[in-house]
Amino acid sequence: GCKTLPSDFALPTIQSVMESTLINYHAPIVQLSVTCSKGTYIRALAESLGRDLGVCATLQALCRTQVGGFSLQDAVDLALLQKEGLPAVCDRMLRL
Repeated sequence: GCKTLPSDFALPTIQSVMESTLINYHAPIVQLSVTCSKGTYIRALAESLGRDLGVCATLQALCRTQVGGFSLQDAVDLALLQKEGLPAVCDRMLRL
């Protein structure tokens, strides 16, 4: 079962969740997409959802797809960066 935390233990905060979408459910795994404000701890959200459902919950994986103006879609693959070098990759990105 879940471990009981001391009563004075402060969990990380959930600031603001603007949108959450169920992507996949195959018990006991739930896959969600969450749009949230900065300062929101997704691990705390998972634990809170588990408590509300009466089960233990934790993250199996976390992938940030966007932070501020940066998105995973626009990210540069590390292999490409190592192959072509930083100046070439930066030059290519500036031309987009």
